[in-house]
Amino acid sequence: MNGGVVDCGNLDDNRANADWLRRMHDHHASGFRSCPTRGRHWGPLGAAGVIPWVSWSGRVAVLLGRRGSDVQDPCVWSSFGGAIEPGETTAEAAVRELREEVSGVSIELSAKPAFTDTCQSCGWSYTTHLGRVLLDSGGRLPVVRVKNFETDAAWWVLRDEVTRLNLHPGFAKAWPVLRAQLMAAAKQAAS
Repeated sequence: MNGGVVDCGNLDDNRANADWLRRMHDHHASGFRSCPTRGRHWGPLGAAGVIPWVSWSGRVAVLLGRRGSDVQDPCVWSSFGGAIEPGETTAEAAVRELREEVSGVSIELSAKPAFTDTCQSCGWSYTTHLGRVLLDSGGRLPVVRVKNFETDAAWWVLRDEVTRLNLHPGFAKAWPVLRAQLMAAAKQAAS
């Protein structure tokens, strides 16, 4: 942090989306849910995200995004996700958020959520889904491009290397459960 400005890389392309952020906050007139212990959570109806994953040659990797400097909890690595819109399921919200944040990746979403973390103080929850990514016809990982300011980088990370990153606190808390779910999904996909 330098003079109150968070810098997590060159965000010139993402700064063009500042108007989008203002519109989103206007659209979500009450974009945050108040919480007596945490102050607030983004998404009055809760939030949902997805972890794209791939398995090849006995290895499993996940696609993680580094949160941009203009969002809550900036410059940490996490799943792709955000607020649930009225009428959306957690799965629909997770897929929408992935499409808003990155391009170049298609997923097969798991039938049920991998993990839901519910705040005991206010009832707000974040639900994480797993999304299997198929390799391209040459057996390569898809090239992923960041689409807006919410994410400033997207990396494929081997599952055993995830904890080496500076993780979002909620994602870090959920990772042991998500990792176990991921391993079960990879094992099932291999059979």
